[in-house]
Amino acid sequence: MRKKSVFNVMTLFLVVVILAYSAGCGRKAEDNSKEKAQGQKESTVSQPKEVVPANEEKKEDAEKAEDEKKTKSTDEQAAEAAVDYVRANFPNTGELDVLEVRVIDLKWARVTLQPKDKSTDAAAAYLRETNGAWIVFDFGTGITPEQHPEAPGELF
Repeated sequence: MRKKSVFNVMTLFLVVVILAYSAGCGRKAEDNSKEKAQGQKESTVSQPKEVVPANEEKKEDAEKAEDEKKTKSTDEQAAEAAVDYVRANFPNTGELDVLEVRVIDLKWARVTLQPKDKSTDAAAAYLRETNGAWIVFDFGTGITPEQHPEAPGELF
């Protein structure tokens, strides 16, 4: 009985060694020795990366966004916000043409958009500037001043 269990253990050990060898154990050392033989240096020291605190990255991103806002006109900012709104809420809409941008008192805007392929009628995005960003408060056709009494009448 003892001989049979020793035989089973040896067989199991042999199977493990064969599997380990066929799985690639030991190849890394073989590959490294070939590289060294060809005159290539093995680098075990990684180069340190510049570590920037997350809050500084956010600050830099905010500064870049602020710089972009300063270089874009109010009309461009309102049009960009309207196009972004349509793309986010109507993802199947293709490329858009900005037909008209109307800004009133630097606080209110109407941007008229239409798909380049004219697959739908033009529609208007109504925006309000809030904390430095243009926010769409309504979008569509047939929107009237009575629906938004807080907005100036000339916006419609």
